[in-house]
Amino acid sequence: MNVKQRSWFSWWGAALLLYLLLLGSSHVWQLLNPYVAQPDDDQQTVRVQAVAGDSLLTNQNVTIAYLDKYAGSAPNPPVILLLHGSPIATPMFSKLISELSDKFRVIAPDFPGYDGSSREVPSYSINSYSLYIKQLMDLLKVDNAHVVGYSLGGGVGINMAHKYPGYVQSLDLLSSIGVQELELLGSYQLNHVIHGAQLSFIWMFHNGIPHFGYFNDFLLNIPYAKSFYESDQRPLRSYLRGFQKPMLIQHGTGDELVPLAAAKEHHRIVPQSSLKLYSGGHGAVQSNHHAIAEDLSAFVKSVENENALPASQASSVRIEQAQKPFDDINFEKFKGLALIIMMLVIVLGTLISEDLTCIGAGLMAARGLIGFWPAVAACFLGIFVGDILLYLAGRWLGKAAVRRAPFKWILSKKDLERSSEWFKAKGPAIIIASRFLPGSRMPTYFSAGAIGASFWMFTGYFLIACIIWTPLLVGISTLVGAELLSHFAAYQEYALLFLLGIILFMIFITKVILPLLSYRGRRLMLSRWR
Repeated sequence: MNVKQRSWFSWWGAALLLYLLLLGSSHVWQLLNPYVAQPDDDQQTVRVQAVAGDSLLTNQNVTIAYLDKYAGSAPNPPVILLLHGSPIATPMFSKLISELSDKFRVIAPDFPGYDGSSREVPSYSINSYSLYIKQLMDLLKVDNAHVVGYSLGGGVGINMAHKYPGYVQSLDLLSSIGVQELELLGSYQLNHVIHGAQLSFIWMFHNGIPHFGYFNDFLLNIPYAKSFYESDQRPLRSYLRGFQKPMLIQHGTGDELVPLAAAKEHHRIVPQSSLKLYSGGHGAVQSNHHAIAEDLSAFVKSVENENALPASQASSVRIEQAQKPFDDINFEKFKGLALIIMMLVIVLGTLISEDLTCIGAGLMAARGLIGFWPAVAACFLGIFVGDILLYLAGRWLGKAAVRRAPFKWILSKKDLERSSEWFKAKGPAIIIASRFLPGSRMPTYFSAGAIGASFWMFTGYFLIACIIWTPLLVGISTLVGAELLSHFAAYQEYALLFLLGIILFMIFITKVILPLLSYRGRRLMLSRWR
């Protein structure tokens, strides 16, 4: 090692040591100064039992901060319960509360993990949150309320209406999540992986950067990520179908996070519901708060006066529409910013699971949520970037590794040169074959970088393979539909094993069975065995 290399390594080592010292000091500081949530001045707090799923944990208490506001003078006003979304808690409702509190008693809690409520709890799922809100209502002696669920809070409201129906007098889904099929890429398994990747990234961000507590109030924190990772939207469709009380659905026409198609689907499967649309996106609750407050006020008054429709009084036409299967419904395509965000989600999804993301994008194209070619383009871009990164990782990490023990004892420089020449000759077949064999891509592309295969040769061959594979898989998914997911899961699990089994079987036939059919072959086998 020359002087220049020793100097570089000394600087690198000093920088690493300094980083580790700062990171350790940051964690020690946070351990000695644990984060304590601070409610706003106008908030009150109560202590409830911790929740894990549907179970109360008697050995742990949780603080819930909430706003309880009524500026009117009439006794016993109707209660509106506002359930916030994520990552912004009750401050998202500030304008709406000022519009509603002169006529109604408005209660707006912070879910555990958010703002003024306890940060560390056993579960952050919409299922657990519904039980936290039930406990809060019990302590406040509120028998029932008109529940308004915004975004993630809509999932909590739907869950409450199903599990604790006596507490929900009516339900308003405001820019709300709901059916699983219209959340991100539509598949729970794939969305769960995406949410898991988000949680891992945020966890590393909070725990891998020395911040001495500065990031504890950052909006994109670990509780925010866990709220999505630990929640399961698959039961919500059946919960909505079984909802019997009056429902209002309010949604922005340009919502870039929860598609308008979700609101229309909720309106379809709940035949007694009414749908109100507003200009604006996911933040319409602030940008269009006056119109939203007026419609919500009129809805609550109609429920109080028993003029709002329950499910038993829904029209026969609406009931017939509600019975149609989901796949027969055509939705309006994503446009503008919503389309860009969805394409970015697809790109990021391919970095986690290329094939499942392509299938999810194909299903979205089949439902009319996104055009076929935008779906293909997003998948292609994500796959191309991801696999180039795999090659570069092999080039930077693998090549350095093979120069060190124990790899250098096994692989000589000549071995790497021969492997590079072999890959150069067989590259097209290897790359195209790996496209059709789940589980083989990462080692193939990483190894190509590690052995020093030509970057431009690799890129050219991969581009051809990607052009063939991506439209094919997205197209098949668009045509076949959701059934492909279950079949492809089995294919992913067994394809590589099946191929290896065929190869071993062919070796067994050629090396064992065929030689046994001749005298010379039997003699040679016997001599080898001896």
